[in-house]
Amino acid sequence: MAVTQNQKKIALKYLKELNVKSAAIEAFEKDGEVYILDGTYFERIRRDGKLYSKITEIELEERALVYGVIFSSTYFGFMINFLTVSPYPEDWHLTVSKLSPGQHLAYAYVWNTDAPELSEFGSIVVEEKGGYLERVI
Repeated sequence: MAVTQNQKKIALKYLKELNVKSAAIEAFEKDGEVYILDGTYFERIRRDGKLYSKITEIELEERALVYGVIFSSTYFGFMINFLTVSPYPEDWHLTVSKLSPGQHLAYAYVWNTDAPELSEFGSIVVEEKGGYLERVI
């Protein structure tokens, strides 16, 4: 089973709710392009790079749609947070939940590049920063 159009609709809904820059929303809606959404690295992910390969792996193996990426450095290692929409419709309401003004709980695949064995799906806290996102927890 491949990623579905319904997953894409859910992703678009939450990109808008997260108030990310319109360039990222439009590129995702038109061509399925995924952006790095944090302010330092806001850019489209090239289709010939390592990040794109990881997105393809997540989408093929897990059937989860990736709609954005956030970098974060933690004491556990460098994390690449792939915002995802679950393949299971009963989980879609958990994709993004508002915690407080400007803060959301978002479902993601967190890839620990320093310790890949610690990589996993889960919820992260993201904060809106003027059209960008930052992982805060």
